[in-house]
Amino acid sequence: MIFKDQGTKKIFAKAISYSSTYIFGPLIFLGIIGYIIDRNFKTEPKFLLVSIGIAFIVSNILLFRKRTFLSKKIKSEVDKITHS
Repeated sequence: MIFKDQGTKKIFAKAISYSSTYIFGPLIFLGIIGYIIDRNFKTEPKFLLVSIGIAFIVSNILLFRKRTFLSKKIKSEVDKITHS
C-alpha cells in the first residue's frame, strides 16, 4: 500500500474533495445561470458558453489559492513518512 499513515490518506482525500468542489461548484452554478439566461432571452448558447468560461477562470483562481496551502501540508506529511 502506498500510504502507510492514516493522516496522509486524509490529506489526499481532502485535496481531492477540495479540487473537485472547486472545479464542479462554479461550473454547475454558473452553467445553470447561463442556461437560464439563454432560455429566458431565447438566445443561442452564448451566455452558457460565457458562463462556462468564467467558471473556468474562477476554478483556476480557487485551485491556485488552495494549492499553496495543500502543497506545504502534503510536503510536511511526506517528510514525516520518509524520515521515520
